[in-house]
Amino acid sequence: MHLRSASSRAPRLSAGIVELMNDLGAALARGGDDVCMLGGGNPSRIPAMEAVWRRCLDELLRDGDRFERAVGHYDPPQGPEEFRELMAAALRKRCGWPLTARNIAVTQGSQSAFFFLVHLFAGQSGRVLLPMAPEYIGYADLGLGGASFVCGRPYAVPTGPRSFRYRIECEALPWSDDVAAVLLSRPTNPTGNVVDDGELRRLATLAAERSAPLIVDGAYGPPFPDIVFREARPWWDENVVLTLSLSKLGLPGLRCGLVVAREEIAAEVAAFNAVASLASGGFGPALVTPLLRSGELFALCRDVIRPFYERKARLARQCLEESLPPDMDWRLHEHYGGFFLWLWFPGLPIPSWELYERLKARGVLVVSGYRFFHGNAASRPEARECLRVTFAQSDDVVARGLRVLGDELRRAAIGR
Repeated sequence: MHLRSASSRAPRLSAGIVELMNDLGAALARGGDDVCMLGGGNPSRIPAMEAVWRRCLDELLRDGDRFERAVGHYDPPQGPEEFRELMAAALRKRCGWPLTARNIAVTQGSQSAFFFLVHLFAGQSGRVLLPMAPEYIGYADLGLGGASFVCGRPYAVPTGPRSFRYRIECEALPWSDDVAAVLLSRPTNPTGNVVDDGELRRLATLAAERSAPLIVDGAYGPPFPDIVFREARPWWDENVVLTLSLSKLGLPGLRCGLVVAREEIAAEVAAFNAVASLASGGFGPALVTPLLRSGELFALCRDVIRPFYERKARLARQCLEESLPPDMDWRLHEHYGGFFLWLWFPGLPIPSWELYERLKARGVLVVSGYRFFHGNAASRPEARECLRVTFAQSDDVVARGLRVLGDELRRAAIGR
């Protein structure tokens, strides 16, 4: 299919995460099935997990004054003591890490943890190194006080006629004296990439040599919710800060994130908590505590959550192949984890932000790729040629949305 060239520049808009959450809120407000919400990071409604949360809530309401303590008292700024003790014990047993409750801080979701950590390490003038871009949309505007991002440029390795994978060039990363921390999502949001164990350990070594902590965003990865479809071991040491979240277990509305770090870093995060919000919410920890005590949490990730998303990923890829123009140059990043597909259209005739607007006008919400290319990566050609779509919605919604995407790509190719 012949593709017309376009030279449009990315619009100067509000923060990408603001646009994404506004889209999500507007779609929820409209209700019904007329909107294909393929843009946000909301997890799927998994009936088996919803039954677990109902059971946990019922037990919470019936068990003495646990409910009243969860909603009627401030927790310490570092989070509920019992929850942190049980989490540390679970991670010691599962991962072999020498943790105590003092290594864990609970936050109002992992997004607030990133804000705290970027300002803790980079301050007013430091830089945060993203080993690869595209990277998570929510990092872009964290540096309110002057901290900025510098990105490594991964290389795209073809893995099939229409598939590829980004790989980090560890030895070519743009290190400088003002790099104060390294930040990486694993699985990578938006691409579904999973940095392999060797790459991760090499990054950890390079960061430690430069006294820069490595922050690993594990919102979708191991040890939980472990939505990963290839071998990937969690990694932590005293120079690694691991962020985790209860959201992708099916609890995004409870806003509960965790920071696993050296004791002094966890204490600093707790201090940020106290200043910003007095304390973190206790309702999420109250629901999850019994699952940690029984060991059920990790079994649910293995037996319920991961197979659910693996099935949906297969169906979405099949629908994608049926919906997109066969004579158009399109490529799909290998999907190793999470619940997003990263689409690259080399020579896309309209910029991805215009394609986003055209799809939005037809009731299909995606995320334009340029939102994921931060700092020095914004000028790369892929920034105007890529889209992120989620397959976490119902199979019917995903199929309808991808069919509209295919139709809009055909219209754009012929100038309509």
